[in-house]
Amino acid sequence: MAILFLNITSVRRSDGRTATAAAAYRAGERLRDERTGEIFNYSRRTDVLHKEIMLPSPLASQAVAWARDRASLWNQAELAEGRTDSRVAREFLVTIPHELSPPQRLALARALARDVTDRYGVAVDMALHAPRVSGDARNFHLHLLATTRQVTAAGLGAKAGLDSREFSRSPQGIARSSEEFRALRERSAGMINAALREAHLDVRVDHRTLAAQGIEREPQVRLPWGAYLAEKRGQYSEIAERVRESYRARIRAREVARPLDKIEEIRRQARAEWLAWRQSHASAAPSGSGQSRSADLGREQDLGL
Repeated sequence: MAILFLNITSVRRSDGRTATAAAAYRAGERLRDERTGEIFNYSRRTDVLHKEIMLPSPLASQAVAWARDRASLWNQAELAEGRTDSRVAREFLVTIPHELSPPQRLALARALARDVTDRYGVAVDMALHAPRVSGDARNFHLHLLATTRQVTAAGLGAKAGLDSREFSRSPQGIARSSEEFRALRERSAGMINAALREAHLDVRVDHRTLAAQGIEREPQVRLPWGAYLAEKRGQYSEIAERVRESYRARIRAREVARPLDKIEEIRRQARAEWLAWRQSHASAAPSGSGQSRSADLGREQDLGL
């Protein structure tokens, strides 16, 4: 069963993170941060299936070597920000259906990256990862590390996309954050479903919530990665137990509320049927009949309306 997972996060200095470290980890490379002098070495990673820097389509034919080089791009992103609480990169993490073949997964990954870079005018460093050895064998996923500034032939420009100010988004056709997030999820689901359809696979993803789909159940419980690994090692995780207990509490609350919901639905249906019956028989009732009104009230009380 294909599942849509799209998570959007920020790389912030206030969290002690850097764009160079994030890029090195996702690409499985060794990068040096020119601003701090730190070296981040993740070259031993073996789960990086494909990595590629994608630029906006207008720059495709231009010589922008600095933006196509991973170390140069992310050091420029770091040097462009002067604040200690700056957002230096933004990441889009997307699951890629395991049902697709390797070439089909790569084509989908490139389509998702192209959507982000062309819509926001930013550079996107994409890294397609295989499932972790200790995790779910179906968990193929894509990291899209995007600059927070527009990329031009001359260098990085103004803040762009989700990181631009609200008043500057409308001219770019970008909605407010919550609306833009929903639109991004919808577009991503559309591209994933198109890939599944072209592969002649009878599975689809849905970007909507379970409630919007008319499915009456709680979303599946999701454990933090550290808690998951601890339990894989046979260790007790208090965090995992808290997450599960919270999930069980939501299930119990839903089960308690369900009978009340059914009673209300029966009442609404009975009232609708009664109103329809009264309207169809209104012309047959004597004009100004108080007896007819008394009968109406009695029937409503019998129905509990």
